[in-house]
Amino acid sequence: MAALRRFLVLPRVIWYAARAPRGRDRVWDTYWRDIGGGGADGDVLWDGATDRGTRWCLDQALRHFDPALPVVDVACGNGTQALLLADRFAPVVGVDVSGEAVARARQRAAGRSRLSFRVADITRPGAGRDLAAELGPANVHIRGLLHILDERQRRAAAGNLADLAGERGVVLLVETAGAGGALRYLEQLGVRLTAFPQTVARCLRAGLPIPRDFGERELARAFPADRWQVLTTGTTDLDVVVTGGPTAVPAFYAVLKRRT
Repeated sequence: MAALRRFLVLPRVIWYAARAPRGRDRVWDTYWRDIGGGGADGDVLWDGATDRGTRWCLDQALRHFDPALPVVDVACGNGTQALLLADRFAPVVGVDVSGEAVARARQRAAGRSRLSFRVADITRPGAGRDLAAELGPANVHIRGLLHILDERQRRAAAGNLADLAGERGVVLLVETAGAGGALRYLEQLGVRLTAFPQTVARCLRAGLPIPRDFGERELARAFPADRWQVLTTGTTDLDVVVTGGPTAVPAFYAVLKRRT
């Protein structure tokens, strides 16, 4: 019965996808232009920054990051996590593929001299090397990016992260980990035949990719053991914004260091 319920929402998902724009930059800019506001009761699906989630993020960063290094928040979106990290680390640089997202993040960070944002695609060849040339080795924070990339893009991102982290930096990543495929994940977000949360529908209308599974197996493929040392992995929750406020969904996290 559960499988049938998931299958019945598929036509609506396909309907959204057929009408969505094409092109990665255009897709993300389309999404961010449609956003009114963020936060736990806002329009951004993954922006459910609860006190619990905030404490978890800072605890992991303080535990693993070298405080002498800058922090790069990859796929920073409208800057929520970068703003949080900038309370304890400096400098913090947020990067995102969407110029619309970066513009919103800059507005939120006005007056924060050691927090900056720029447009960059972490899957582009040379992106990590370019950032490293400017910043030197850095700690890297990623929240909810790799689960929407295909395997080729994940490998490209990992190569850039190796260049960016250098010999001293650490990568902290956390990704949704709802096993069971895309339709199961949508069900966890409250999608039903008779109910489609607006924060989810907004993603589909814009053409954003539906997340894939990301766990130990996917980590090993993207970050092979001959290039990366896994310091720790585990499970946690990510707070996402659906009807009625934040909802916790299962997540996987890992802390890695480049092998030298």
